[in-house]
Amino acid sequence: MHVEDIWFVAQSTLTDLRDRVSGILSRLENSEYFDQAKAIADSIFSRLDYIATSQDDDSMSREQHIGLYRENVKTVDAIKEDIAKMEKILVTAGGPPSPEMLAKTNIKANSPTKTMTWIVIFLIVIFVGLLAGVLFFTWYSQTKMSKEELLSARKSAFPAKGSLGGGSTAQKGKEEDKAGVPKQS
Repeated sequence: MHVEDIWFVAQSTLTDLRDRVSGILSRLENSEYFDQAKAIADSIFSRLDYIATSQDDDSMSREQHIGLYRENVKTVDAIKEDIAKMEKILVTAGGPPSPEMLAKTNIKANSPTKTMTWIVIFLIVIFVGLLAGVLFFTWYSQTKMSKEELLSARKSAFPAKGSLGGGSTAQKGKEEDKAGVPKQS
């Protein structure tokens, strides 16, 4: 039976971080920002060395070993933040980030597939169609209601023939001439 110790930062992670720092530092070597980057790199290298030596200490108890692992994980996170600062210095110095640096980022920036693009287009068209349908039927029902209201208002304002005494308004209108003066018969 083999027991594997999982409470340590992998050596490949430490090597990868060291290589990234060395690569950035070498690209900044002839720039005005080299001294600033060198100071950050020296602090990173010393922390990486401390992590490597502290993990090899076998005299610690299990609890101390686990506590040291948790501190080392926090230190690795701080180192990654310092590497990000160094990358910003590199970009400020005018050098584009190296392809290796861009390839190791965790951002997935692939373009959508052709099928996904068509699905999005059809969903937008269907949404616009449904929205147009809702707006049309709302408009149609409102025009029906307003038509009924206008008809009832017209009936109350202009009653039908025979409901007024002495004839309808249409006949009275015929008996007037164009100037609005009643005709003499």
